[in-house]
Amino acid sequence: MDFVRTFRPATSDAGLTRWGRWSTVGFMVAAILWTPVVLRFPTLWQYLQSFMSYITPPVTAVFIIGIFWRRANSAGAMATLAVGVPLGILGWMTNELFGRLSLQYLYAAGIMFALSTAILVAVSMATRPPDPEQEQRCTWGRTLWREETRALAGTPWYANYRLMALGLTLLALAMVIWWW
Repeated sequence: MDFVRTFRPATSDAGLTRWGRWSTVGFMVAAILWTPVVLRFPTLWQYLQSFMSYITPPVTAVFIIGIFWRRANSAGAMATLAVGVPLGILGWMTNELFGRLSLQYLYAAGIMFALSTAILVAVSMATRPPDPEQEQRCTWGRTLWREETRALAGTPWYANYRLMALGLTLLALAMVIWWW
């Protein structure tokens, strides 16, 4: 519905149903054809971790660098995603499917993150800086921290997202230490 209504707003409910059915059939056929690729991995978890380690670093770089670096802009973010994600898929296929490289997927994640960061920085520096007002709203800083602190002043502990994030971080740290 999200895609068909966006590109063809006049599509009837019956037309949407047909689109949905054919899309489902198409995705099911693609899943069946992709099954031999998944079977190359010892477990489904290893397949997912391997694949995600190649395609998530560009998204992570855009998110983290975009929050903390004021010079990052939308052109840099779009270039990073447009180049990084296909490059990650190509790297995954080259390494994991075709065995052309001998690189453990966790190392690949670090390399992809560094490459994505380099793309973001290079394109952001080569293009126009972001609007100062947009930069102020989107980049983390002391002013933003103080404004949020004032907004959270009367919030009970169980509704305060900062305390929840701290609790989740401590819980994750405790689990890592426990099973280490």
